[in-house]
Amino acid sequence: MSGLRLAVGFSTSPPVVLRLDRCSVGFVSIFNSPYPGHRAATAVDVYFRGGEALSPFEEARVLEVRWFDAPRRRRDAVEREPFIALWLGGGLVAKILHVEPRLRIGERLVLGDPLGRLVVSGYFYHWSEKHMHLELRMVHDRYRARGGARVKLLEVPWLGAVGAAHIYGEVVYVDRHFALVRPCRLHTEGPTPIALGQGFLEGGYPHYRYAAVLAPRLRSGLDLGTFRAATIENMPPPELPRPFVGIATFIGRPYVKLVSKEPLRGVAEGDPVEIGWHVPDGAAKPLFTERSQRR
Repeated sequence: MSGLRLAVGFSTSPPVVLRLDRCSVGFVSIFNSPYPGHRAATAVDVYFRGGEALSPFEEARVLEVRWFDAPRRRRDAVEREPFIALWLGGGLVAKILHVEPRLRIGERLVLGDPLGRLVVSGYFYHWSEKHMHLELRMVHDRYRARGGARVKLLEVPWLGAVGAAHIYGEVVYVDRHFALVRPCRLHTEGPTPIALGQGFLEGGYPHYRYAAVLAPRLRSGLDLGTFRAATIENMPPPELPRPFVGIATFIGRPYVKLVSKEPLRGVAEGDPVEIGWHVPDGAAKPLFTERSQRR
């Protein structure tokens, strides 16, 4: 969708920038996943407005398409995980997961070209929504889960946000294992709709056992370009209404996501929601180390 103020890059030389403003992207996430690439900020999940993934690169060439065995956390997951490698030049490839490819080896792509259909991956939890997982890696090291280039947030939309201590809102969408809540009583703005400590919550907690706080003025933490990231873990969870077990936010998405391990019953659009969350002072810690980033 043209006009979306959302630009993401990678710490490569020269830098690679994703043109998400031209690819019908709704929102993205770096930390809303328990998998190593996300925790190390070397992967970004791209959520498109439709059911098809589009290329965010000015130019690319299809290097490899393959499938591999994956766990199946849910019955509607595909039996095998698709893998796409796009050659970007200079020894770099884009590693893409969760997209059923409609590509030919050697095919040349330009910005906005279709890559394939988004699928329910066997790695997805019951509350996961379809998205494209993206990493930038050296061509000889394109299969591993660790060691990719770090994601950089170059430009993000600013959303109305509410403090984590008292979250009030209204349910606007209900799925089988999650609900979306529109927060009200907004008092600040940020890249996600929940302000926490010195920054803004990005990720899912406590169901992924950690999340991140994005802040432009943190003195320490992982450098993500316009923001630094600190982690929250081993802290009290929010007081959620039953049957929800976790809360999640995404960069550029104005809604708060509440997730449930069990199928939702008795939750309807229009329901009011109230959440309390006691976050101790200093709960956000510096995120990761350069050594862990290289593993």
